[in-house]
Amino acid sequence: MALEKLFLDYFFEEYGRETIVNEHGFVSYSFHGTDECLIGEIYIRPESRKSYEVKKLFSQVEEIAKTKGYKYITGIVAIGEDRADKSTKILRTYFAYGFKLYGSANGHALLRLDIGEE
Repeated sequence: MALEKLFLDYFFEEYGRETIVNEHGFVSYSFHGTDECLIGEIYIRPESRKSYEVKKLFSQVEEIAKTKGYKYITGIVAIGEDRADKSTKILRTYFAYGFKLYGSANGHALLRLDIGEE
């Protein structure tokens, strides 16, 4: 069994997160209640970060969440002086896709993308 498959099985068993993987990176997500799809981890290889690969992964999660009838996707980004540059880049990525800041808690920015029918 490939290491990737073992990792994905572990991730699902331990955290209840589904994962979409491609040659450029991955995104994990989980569903909460009847409304929320939570983005867990996102990773894009450094050589692919200037491309639109993260948007492709966001789009796949959005399509799955819409199909299941969820109303919004949330994301959580750690913020703080020790990671200001990295956090800024990550927040820009979320904002570029259409997420909005809806709060903060315990050193994390809370983001939301409304995907429900209007």
